[in-house]
Amino acid sequence: MKNSLFLLKNQEKYLRWRQQKLQNYPHTIENLMVEIQQPERLTTEEYQTIIQYCQQTNMAVYDCSTTEFTKNTLKHLAQQLGLNAINQNLCADEDAISSLKVQSQGQGRHALYIPYSNKPLSWHTDGYYNTKEQTIYSWILHCVRPAEIGGDNTLLDYERVYIALRDENPNWIPILMRNNAMTIPANIENGIEIRPAQTGPVFSIHPQTGRLHMRYSARQRHIIWHPDAKDAVDFITDLLSQPLSYKWQYKLKAGQGIISNNVLHNRQGFKGEQRLLYRARYYQPIQTMGI
Repeated sequence: MKNSLFLLKNQEKYLRWRQQKLQNYPHTIENLMVEIQQPERLTTEEYQTIIQYCQQTNMAVYDCSTTEFTKNTLKHLAQQLGLNAINQNLCADEDAISSLKVQSQGQGRHALYIPYSNKPLSWHTDGYYNTKEQTIYSWILHCVRPAEIGGDNTLLDYERVYIALRDENPNWIPILMRNNAMTIPANIENGIEIRPAQTGPVFSIHPQTGRLHMRYSARQRHIIWHPDAKDAVDFITDLLSQPLSYKWQYKLKAGQGIISNNVLHNRQGFKGEQRLLYRARYYQPIQTMGI
């Protein structure tokens, strides 16, 4: 999308957007909370508030703890936000929604992956190992039962990371937009290739909406960065380690959830095995006003 404000050549358009983005940016995640009465039938006000928050910060937090919430409810909620193309990932349930809970050894493939353990998860965006055709533009995470201790998520709007990078060194942006910026090696289990290696950009632009997308993982192992991207990646690593007014830690309560245009996030380790969250990933961004 040649007229996207996220390309360096469109500087004037970008500066107008940057000023608007930073103006009155929320200071806490509690400012993004939406009370929902019937998630399968959003009111106009509930819908508009979710869209407003996602337009502003790429995320919103909802609370519908007063009503029953099933996986089918999650799908109906997503559809009202323009999310229909759900990702059937490797460990998802038959309905393509993942039940994130602790899986013990001997309980199948799930036990091999950190999201199905009580270990901490480092900074990442979902689906960073997917093909370009299966880019994850959004997700919904719903809490059925929180962990007894720990399990908090920290969330960070990737557009703020883009702004910080561009402020520091604009030349990093085209480097991170290269198709060879980051490579995820193949996933091989017992000598069988489950997923081939995936090479792609860190930042890309949605072809229809012009919105920015970020593909990232802070994992130290199994990530191959292009040498030209080293300084930019070091800057991101340092930024993520800092206390930032726009980096928010939150522990979902039962009946609460996060709606997100695949923002950067991590997860604390936790104690207890009762924690259960539903996660649905989508190939579309949340419907918001155009950039």
